[in-house]
Amino acid sequence: MSAPYGRRPVHCAVFEPFDFPTPSSVTRSLVQDRHVASWNEMIGVENASLRERVAELERKVHHYEDEMVLMRSTTADVLRRMTQMEATIASLRGSRGMSPSNSVFDRLANANGTSRATRSSSISNRGQFSTPPSPARTPQENGATSTLPRKYQKNPRLSNGTSTLNIPTGRSPRGSPLRKSMSTLDVKRQTPDANNNAGANAATPSVMSKSFSSKSSNRLGSLRSLGPSMRSVTNIGSHQPMKDPQFNEDERELRVFVGNSRGISIPAPSDVVEVNPLREIAEPDYRLKLEWVHGYHGKRSRNNLHILNTGEVCYFVGSIVVLENVAEKKQRHYTEHTCDITSIAVHSNGFLVASGQSSRHLQGRNILSPHRKPISSERELDAALESEQTQAHIRIWDYATLKTKMTIGVYDNSFERSIVSLSFSGHQLVAVDEKHFLSFWDISSGNPKRTTMKKVANESVFSAQFHSSLTNILVSHGKSHFNFITTNANGLNVNEVKFEGRDKPKCILSVAFTDQGAIVAGDSSGGISLWDPKTFKMVSRAPDVHPGGVFALLTLRNGHILSGGKDQRLSEWTAQDLVRIHGPLVVADDCGTIRTLAQGPDGMIYVGTMTNSILVGDMRSAQFRCIVRTHHEPVCGLAVHSNGSSFTTCSNDGNIFMWDVASMSLIREAMFLGGAHCISICPANDAIVAVGGISGGTWRVVDSVENSIIFASNESESQESVVSAIRFSPDSKFLVIATSDKRLIFLSVSSNLKRYAKIHDCQGISSPVFAVDWSSDSKIVRINTRNNELAFYCASSGKLLDEPDRVRDAEWASTTCPLRYETACIVQTEPGVIAASGSQNGVLNAITVDSGAVRLYSNPTTSINARYVEAFGHSANASNVAFVQSGSRLITVGSEDAAVFQWRIEGNRI
Repeated sequence: MSAPYGRRPVHCAVFEPFDFPTPSSVTRSLVQDRHVASWNEMIGVENASLRERVAELERKVHHYEDEMVLMRSTTADVLRRMTQMEATIASLRGSRGMSPSNSVFDRLANANGTSRATRSSSISNRGQFSTPPSPARTPQENGATSTLPRKYQKNPRLSNGTSTLNIPTGRSPRGSPLRKSMSTLDVKRQTPDANNNAGANAATPSVMSKSFSSKSSNRLGSLRSLGPSMRSVTNIGSHQPMKDPQFNEDERELRVFVGNSRGISIPAPSDVVEVNPLREIAEPDYRLKLEWVHGYHGKRSRNNLHILNTGEVCYFVGSIVVLENVAEKKQRHYTEHTCDITSIAVHSNGFLVASGQSSRHLQGRNILSPHRKPISSERELDAALESEQTQAHIRIWDYATLKTKMTIGVYDNSFERSIVSLSFSGHQLVAVDEKHFLSFWDISSGNPKRTTMKKVANESVFSAQFHSSLTNILVSHGKSHFNFITTNANGLNVNEVKFEGRDKPKCILSVAFTDQGAIVAGDSSGGISLWDPKTFKMVSRAPDVHPGGVFALLTLRNGHILSGGKDQRLSEWTAQDLVRIHGPLVVADDCGTIRTLAQGPDGMIYVGTMTNSILVGDMRSAQFRCIVRTHHEPVCGLAVHSNGSSFTTCSNDGNIFMWDVASMSLIREAMFLGGAHCISICPANDAIVAVGGISGGTWRVVDSVENSIIFASNESESQESVVSAIRFSPDSKFLVIATSDKRLIFLSVSSNLKRYAKIHDCQGISSPVFAVDWSSDSKIVRINTRNNELAFYCASSGKLLDEPDRVRDAEWASTTCPLRYETACIVQTEPGVIAASGSQNGVLNAITVDSGAVRLYSNPTTSINARYVEAFGHSANASNVAFVQSGSRLITVGSEDAAVFQWRIEGNRI
């Protein structure tokens, strides 16, 4: 029966009798709880102690691994040298009718017996990776088969597959884990050269260490001495090992395996009879010497411009510190950093400079690449070991000699990510890392020691500077904080400074110190304030003097304060009450926001801007001229003029700059609205350039002398479409354009270079084209795609050429395609190749890789075991490369650093 409306049914519940606990049971329960809590606390303490001990053991194991690898590499190099000496002695004996003696490797095989050949080689990089035993089968002079372990073989063969392992490297002083990405390469057995005896030109082991770096071209050695142990982890995470290149003698084709491709067949020239893609090719007898840097890192760093006692302007870009003598048009370069420089400070007394860098974890800069030049001296070995350090650290060096005096944080992981600020005071150096930790270092003894470390903020720290006259006061500032830090025997006292009133700025952007000891601060609301360092109170304030923020402050030699802001204006103020004396003065309309200020010995004012420009002038004459003018967005476009003595670059910022090689200066500029990605110079008229845009498939033909547009067109309705490649034919009758939406477009060019008509639109390409080359007769176009494809097209018909004989002996007017006969083996060995170029004299190949490295190979590079010389300087992604002046100079451009580097190619390993 249902309950009436408005009432609820009544449910009866039966409760079991409940036994209340007795006092004794309650006491027993409490005692048990206390015991459990005590045990849990003891277990927690033991676990923490155990973790600390395990971390310490891991650190020691890692240290011993480095030493073991170094010992093995040194031993292998000694064996190699002994073998070379014995080979010389054997040849002398043979010429005298004496029987040659066995080599060191043969004696090792006989002494060790065959049992050691079956041992597995392994190495532990914070984990345990091993490779199964694989006995060697190196043909001997007597025809016997050797069972020598692979690390002592005469002819070890290298696999080309690479992978990246993320390996823990211990913990920082703050307890956070540190990890390092490293590349690995496998080793296989190498077959003897078909044209030589097994022992005549066999690959020999050379020096290698796990801590080696490729910082300079003459530091690094091959890894062949390690055999499989360092490279047995190459295929972890991959489905199958990479195949070795193959040469088909019947078809005369070189077949390479890049990425996941099943193989790419490249026609070899008719005069090539045989190719051994596994032979060892020596490195070229040249090296790269940095000659000039067109660049300045003004966009994301502060206090990045200094004037030295020598009169040189000191600034940095990428991993290079530039010291430029403006009057004499000369540059010197400090090149010892291993990654991007993020901060710099100059000591007020003496010739010391401190520069801090970020950490890097890029496989291209790791020593586990097998084809670098061998290390030939103990000094090179020490330099290589030090330069391989990947963590953020500080280098203190003498700017007179460019010699490193001391380093901080290279071996002990003292900093995380990057060094954002540095400041000297006597024998003290203060540093702030990206985790907002401030550390003091005593550098008096030459062996820096940390005296204090403290976290000073929870938000971004822009800078921490010692007071210019009160040595016990330090000022740190940044987002949502402004601190006066005093030092004493008991440590640090952090005094937070607060603005009174309702209009509090969000950030303190810059600070300076007056001759009277007051502290001047520039904030994000555009105001300048004066502070008493003893009472931490504001003395005076000038509001809204630079709309958008006061980015730079400088105390002049006359005692006045100079300010610069987002409004691109300079103002001069009295230091006592912030009364404007001069200004506001507009420095330059096209140079962007003022980032930093400096004053030279002659009283001239140097201004660094966020568009990577440096200007010099004075407030009295109100005249400023640009001494450094370069790109400020990623640079990808690079083209060499027909005379070989000048080149043109273009960037996402839309600037088109023409540079002279001999004078190392900017000689002409034009503008491409919307940003430029690629560029080509018309062979018939060097003033006419074709430029591809970064959106909408836009491209234009520009007269760079008149700075006028001759022709403009859009090839896509999508704003995401980028013109990825553009190139005039050698006879100037055609223009080919490639876009990111997988199109290849051929256009005919009128004789006056003003009319352009589309004749072919090829749309069957599987992936975007990134490189295009013309044959010298303007009949064939060669392309490379992002999916590692090589294809040839007929310019007259627009059809794909699939007959190898039609392109086999073609001569090429340009060599920008990395995937071609001369450099395809490099692409297979180095998956991070971004750009390539061949020298005009046919001697060298140059490539850039995604780590920022620039490499030189001998031409043709038809082996995966080709050695190279290498140089660094760019940030990650050196986006383009080209030879100029008949191969005596090399030009590289950077994507992340927006810099243009000019290298001098020096011969005979000078």
